[in-house]
Amino acid sequence: MGQLCTLIRVPPEELLTGVEWFDPDGDTMIFPAGTLLIAEAARRANPTAVLDQVIEEEAKTRHKCKYGDERPSLSTRRREPTTPEWEYHLYRRFDRPRHEPLRQWCGH
Repeated sequence: MGQLCTLIRVPPEELLTGVEWFDPDGDTMIFPAGTLLIAEAARRANPTAVLDQVIEEEAKTRHKCKYGDERPSLSTRRREPTTPEWEYHLYRRFDRPRHEPLRQWCGH
């Protein structure tokens, strides 16, 4: 928790104020609403780093959407090729909904 607070420049007491959390076995667990506050604080503290990460992930995704990729098969556990269409489906379902708010929060 200390490293996270240093990274986002928010004291631990302020981070946990107003959000639901619990501390099993010395590990602080924050409920989903609190993780949004952490993301917002990270954006304020390091907007360029957040945007750089989004841009890097999207560059990798663009490559996959153009050429396909390999993923472990659910049945055989071997790596099998995926189609560009499948990679685009995964991007639209998982990556895009995560990248768009991050980009907006950073003012891009």
